[in-house]
Amino acid sequence: MSGTFPFTKMHGLGNDFIVVDLRAIPFADWFDDPSRIAALCDRRHGIGADGVLAIQEPRRHAREQGAVARLRIRNADGSEAEMCGNGLRCVARYLQTSDRVGPQLKVETGAGILDCVLLDDGLIEIAMGKPSWEQLDAQLAIGGSPWPITTVSMGNPHAVIFCDEASSPLALQKLAEQYGAAIENAPNFPDRTNVEFVRRHADGTFTVVVWERGCGITLACGTGACAAVVAACVTERSQPGEWRLVHLPGGALSIRVEPDLGQVYLRGPATTVFRGQYSR
Repeated sequence: MSGTFPFTKMHGLGNDFIVVDLRAIPFADWFDDPSRIAALCDRRHGIGADGVLAIQEPRRHAREQGAVARLRIRNADGSEAEMCGNGLRCVARYLQTSDRVGPQLKVETGAGILDCVLLDDGLIEIAMGKPSWEQLDAQLAIGGSPWPITTVSMGNPHAVIFCDEASSPLALQKLAEQYGAAIENAPNFPDRTNVEFVRRHADGTFTVVVWERGCGITLACGTGACAAVVAACVTERSQPGEWRLVHLPGGALSIRVEPDLGQVYLRGPATTVFRGQYSR
């Protein structure tokens, strides 16, 4: 990788990103080179991150619908993701600072044009779009054990596993460490999948550990939190229409699934860590 470019390091509950505004960089062909993305995300030899967020000008159809920017996402292994809830919140915060946008804005993503609202309490709310699901508690054989998996799409794929016997976040973490990679790469998922290990609590809250496609275990995953609550609603483990608190290793997100299951809302923080220049 050659040349110098500015970047902003940001995170949503510890799910961290290198944010690059490609609108200001004339040549950025490195963004489509997985090996260069992986080098940037390397935590010992690069900047270090779970992924790279590129801000571009919206395409014509998106601009005509009011989008102020386009978000493209690269995972730490260089693969491209369709959507990232934590990442989109970070980009909304970035655009608020750099472009002086108002509290409501639209951003083009691989999952469509999504509405973001910068709330007075400092949180960011995103209308994540209409979820879809195919299998409810389908059995997937991994490691000699049957796993009941509910497949949900939030614009990107998720395999949600309810682990009611796992009584602590540590137990969920161990399950993710042991089985996350195998489930991500199972033949059932030709494009790989994100994997959520979920515990629903009696008070209606959730604890979730996510094995992210192309990243491994992360401290938080916005689309994963949404997928977990959607899966709980469609399998009648939870009722839609109310805000649900989802506890992740990096903190809590609030999720609301509309009563008709036609929209999912995500609320959470986005934090700027530092700004710098990368030169290689």
